[in-house]
Amino acid sequence: VIVHGMLLAGLISNVIGNQMPGAGTIYETQSLRFLKPCFINDTIRAQTEVIELMPAGRVKLRTTCYNQHGELIIDGEAIVIPPRKHVIDNEMVTETGGYD
Repeated sequence: VIVHGMLLAGLISNVIGNQMPGAGTIYETQSLRFLKPCFINDTIRAQTEVIELMPAGRVKLRTTCYNQHGELIIDGEAIVIPPRKHVIDNEMVTETGGYD
């Protein structure tokens, strides 16, 4: 059984919203290319990488998913506005609007 690609896109969203850049991030756009299928019980690694600092505090990220064999299964780009401050001890101390 093949896993729907948008479920994998949710993994990328999770990385952006919880790890890099993290809580308070504004997710503007996402483009994805689905290169290989993902199957039930596959182990997936989703990751982001900064590829460009853009005007108005925006950041362009490369967004990828790899399977347990190290094969690239999703490749894409996202544009986000990272928080100016981050969550500390479960308290939101965020000013949105760009990088420092």
